[in-house]
Amino acid sequence: MWPLLFRTWTSAFEFLVAKGFPPEMVALEMYGSGEAAEIFREMARVGFFKQTRFHSQTSQYGTLSRASAVPFAKDISEFMDKALAGIRNGKFDAEWRSEQAAGYPIFKKLRAAADTHPINQAEEEMRRLLRIKSE
Repeated sequence: MWPLLFRTWTSAFEFLVAKGFPPEMVALEMYGSGEAAEIFREMARVGFFKQTRFHSQTSQYGTLSRASAVPFAKDISEFMDKALAGIRNGKFDAEWRSEQAAGYPIFKKLRAAADTHPINQAEEEMRRLLRIKSE
């Protein structure tokens, strides 16, 4: 599930920035405000759909009326089937053990790519504007 969230959020960030929204404001709206963390906490506390009652009616309507129109549900199922199969048949485990034995060359490249994504700069600017110290 986390790869899906990462891909969805980075795609949304890239799309909104390409449409002219300031990157630091996109990061703030998407997760920098802490709202997403609150939503996840409420999901755990009261339930996935029940937590929507804490949102405005506009937000609830927009989410509930648009979610089923997202076009990639079949792709998500196919991705998850493949990922689950790789876990069950040991392919992911073998890949990860090989990666560890080789000194993490692919993992290091993946981290480097993540570290250079424009979202990182946006976060720094967002923190600067809000006077939040980076850890």
